[in-house]
Amino acid sequence: MRKFRMGIFIIIGILCLTALTYAAIPRVINYQGRLTDKNDNPLTGNFLVTFRFYDADKAGQAIWEEGHILNIKNGMFSVLMGSVKPLEIDFNKDLWLGMEVSSDGEMTPRIKLASSVYALNAKSIDMISSNQLLRNDVDSVMSG
Repeated sequence: MRKFRMGIFIIIGILCLTALTYAAIPRVINYQGRLTDKNDNPLTGNFLVTFRFYDADKAGQAIWEEGHILNIKNGMFSVLMGSVKPLEIDFNKDLWLGMEVSSDGEMTPRIKLASSVYALNAKSIDMISSNQLLRNDVDSVMSG
């Protein structure tokens, strides 16, 4: 009986840890794009693409950089930025994304990052106390 109880506690512990890992916010950014040559023809093949974040729209030093070899088909690509080098960046300020394909130099203009609806909702929830989330107008008397 004692082994049975211990087994139950271990299973409950594993389930709790699994739930915590699912609750973690992913620290990657999904970015999709279309890559063409100078004549607007879509590219196909494997290309080294370097992504950089800057705190200025022009000039300045990169505050984060990560390279990916992307398999581009008909110009379309998708990448998870932060999957190679962690995104340890302060996202509470304006940031711009720069991209460089192979060694052709960085493309212009840089792309300003914008908030997603999910992130805006998370920011508003952050400012609300638990008292504002809990209802206190509910009668605890049950009938029926």
